[in-house]
Amino acid sequence: LTNSSASIKYAAFTLITRGDKLHGQSIRTHRWRFTRWSDGGTELYDHDSDPEELSDVSAEHADVIADLSALIRKLPSLTAMP
Repeated sequence: LTNSSASIKYAAFTLITRGDKLHGQSIRTHRWRFTRWSDGGTELYDHDSDPEELSDVSAEHADVIADLSALIRKLPSLTAMP
């Protein structure tokens, strides 16, 4: 609490549902939000330049997707979710 610039966690993880069939796993770091959907789709947003998540930049940042995908792969499988 004495150091307001200290970071506690590197990222936050969420599970997103869209209807009965589409689910996504998402990771949010200080700069990026990456979502991997159960249908194979992906989305990547750069919060430094687009805090409202209006432009998917996944086509331009394969390296970021690879790094964040590795962290998502450590989460339980979507098929294991009820």
